[in-house]
Formats: sequence, structure tokens, C-alpha cells
Amino acid sequence: MPELSAGTIERYLVVGLSHRAAPPTVHTRLFTENPELDGFLADLRESGFGTGVVVATCERIEVFTVADDISHAELALGRLIAHWSGLAPDELDPALSIARGGAALRHLFALTASLDSQILGDPDVVGQVRACHRAASQANLVDAPVERAFQAAFGVAKRVRSETAVGEKPVSIAAAAMQVAQEIHGDLRRLSLLLVGLGEVSELMASQFRAGGVGSLTISHPTDRRARTVAGRHDATVHPWSDLDSALPKADIIVAALSEGRYTITREQLRRALKKRRQRPIFLVDAAVPGDIDPGVDSFDAAFRYEFTDLEQIAAAGLAERETAALDAWRIVDAELDAFTARQYEREAVPALVALREHAEAVRAEVLSDGKLDARTATRRLMQRLLHQPTLTLRRAARESEAERAELETALRRLFDLGGDTGGGGESGSAGPGEDQRGSTT
Repeated sequence: MPELSAGTIERYLVVGLSHRAAPPTVHTRLFTENPELDGFLADLRESGFGTGVVVATCERIEVFTVADDISHAELALGRLIAHWSGLAPDELDPALSIARGGAALRHLFALTASLDSQILGDPDVVGQVRACHRAASQANLVDAPVERAFQAAFGVAKRVRSETAVGEKPVSIAAAAMQVAQEIHGDLRRLSLLLVGLGEVSELMASQFRAGGVGSLTISHPTDRRARTVAGRHDATVHPWSDLDSALPKADIIVAALSEGRYTITREQLRRALKKRRQRPIFLVDAAVPGDIDPGVDSFDAAFRYEFTDLEQIAAAGLAERETAALDAWRIVDAELDAFTARQYEREAVPALVALREHAEAVRAEVLSDGKLDARTATRRLMQRLLHQPTLTLRRAARESEAERAELETALRRLFDLGGDTGGGGESGSAGPGEDQRGSTT
């Protein structure tokens, strides 16, 4: 087998650690929303890698590279990730994921298309991968083979996003709430969100709606200090708990999560709020157990009350639809991987094709330098000189190795589309050099 050249599929490698496999002790150290990419890349270079992208997010830390010595690179990257995680290599090794060649490319394509994320179809993943690629490029750690792989991965993500429904349906409670809000009200940028009471779910809602561009966010809680702390995290305003009634008519979306065992928002309170709003609709999320919102509000046409279980059902249905769509997405990944592999091997054949053309041109120039020849003589000499070395090589193989002879003959018939039986004797395919063997250039 010939020596692998730069950029060959077999030299791609990814070594990494995900939140699924990592011990809990390393989660806060490695999986963050703002990873220290510059430090990771500096360590990568100091470890002897001249090329590579560190994909570091709140879900994973992986290094994608190309290497001449794959086994050595695997060990070096394993030690590097162990250093980052603070674990001994023998502790980390069972949790490491390693993929080579086409499997490494398939993983990169699937990762970028958000098929390997905690939330299937998460639209933020491709942006995170782009940021990691950009950081590696700025650190001069992206060579041509790595660049081609990442550009292909971005193309896969674009196809998956445009040709499948893998990212269309909500798969979390907060995303489901935001979808319902858009269905009721339309553009979130015109809307105001009121959090009544605080809890894990309401903070998730605040984050999701803020990311979705909600116009304003207000927090009201019995403990003013806590309300102000949470408001600082979400760029929100605080409304006095004692005057909650005046905040209700101003809210297009209300998320209640106080869980004090009694209704925080009663039917009568909401009736007054809707009257002041001139019956403009209010979307209410009751995220408390037991509930915070009087179910009697359902009698108002302009009140849309959803309980936690309602949003769970929407999220579950969305996940089921995404999983079905993911089958189409994986077909895109595999088709693009086949296309990328074919282009890569075609690219690697170019130097040999250039050498062949240069050789043929040199032989042609030599034949023409012999003086004025008629077309019949010139073409005969050109043919004989071009065939001379292949003839000698095939005859020598027939004498020395039947296996090599069969391999060369098969290649010859494929290259020139000769057809016919490839199982002949040592002279098969060996036209005699003829009358003019002088001055062969090969």
C-alpha cells in the first residue's frame, strides 16, 4: 500500500470527552459556556500539534486534527485532556471517545449538525463550532485538510437545517412555552414577560425568552432581595410584591412559580387585568406544584393557561418529531461524507495525473525534435516510446511475481478501459516495443 499523503481520510482524528461520559468532578472545570479556548490552543501547540481545532462547549471538549502517527497523536491528546480535566490518564481513558478516519469526519459532521447534542437539533451548536474553528484559525492551527473538513461540516449543518425538521419542534419545557407564546402573540420583541415567584423553571423560562428576544422582563417575588439578584442575571426590572395587581395588566406572558400552596393569581385578579387590557390575550404558565394560578381563569376567552404537564406533552411530541427527522439528517451526513471522501481521494490523485501529463508531453517533445517526420512515423514513435516502460514493467512482473503481474494488469485495463479477460499469461497486455526503441525517455 502506498504511503498516505497529507490530508488523506485515514489521517483524520478526533479525541474527546463529553458530559455524558465525564466523571461529575470534571463537569464544572471543563464544560462551561465560556471555555478558555486560547489556553487550550496554546497547550495543543506546546504538545507538538501544528494543526487542530479544540471544540469546547458546555457539553464536550474534543480535539479534531490530522496526524501522520495516529497512535502517538491519540496518546498525546489523551494526556492533554487529562491535564485539562485534572484526572490521571488511567482515570480518564475509559471515558475518552476516539474516532479515526471516516468515523472522525462523520462525528464532526453530526456534531456540527447538532445530531450529537444534549438537545437534538440545538440551533446554538453550529455557532459554537464556528467560534472554536475561528479561534483555531486565528491561532494558525488550521491547515488545508482541517479547513476542508470543517467547511464540509458547516455545509452539512446548513443542509440538515434547511432540508429536515430536526430543529423545528420544541424539546424542552422552556422552548415549548416560547413556541406557545409566539402562536398566541406573534413577535416576541413586542411582548412583556412577568415572573411571579422564582424557581428553577422560571429562571429557565427567563433565559429562553431573553434568548428569543422578548421585549421586557419583570420579576416580582415576596423577597425583594432575591428578586433583585435574579433580575441582575437577566437584565430585568423588579416590581414590588405588595403591588402585584398593577403588574398583571402590563404582562403579555406570566410565569408563576411561587408554590406556596395557594393561588397567587386568582380568577378575580385576572378578570380585572384583562379588563384593563381591553381583552388583549395573556399567556399564563403555571410552573408551580401545587398550582399558583386559579384554573377558573380558563373561563376567560383571552386567558391561555398552560400547566407544567401541558408543556411537557408539547416538548415530548417535539422530541419525537425531531427524532424522526433525525433519520433524514443522518442520511444527509452519510451522503456528504461519501462525497467528501470521493473529493479527497480525487484531490490526492492530481499529482500523479500531473506527472503523467508532463511525462507524455516530454516524450512528445522529444519525438518532434527528431526532425521533420510525417504523421504516420511521428505517431508510431510516440506510441512506442509511451508504451516502452509499461511493457518492460509488466513483463518483469510476469517473470517475478504472479500477484504483482495480475495487480498491474488489472490496473492497466481499468486505466485505459481495455476490458477483456485479465487472467492471461505473463505476456498479456505486452505489446512488443517494435522497430524504434531508441531514445526511450522512461
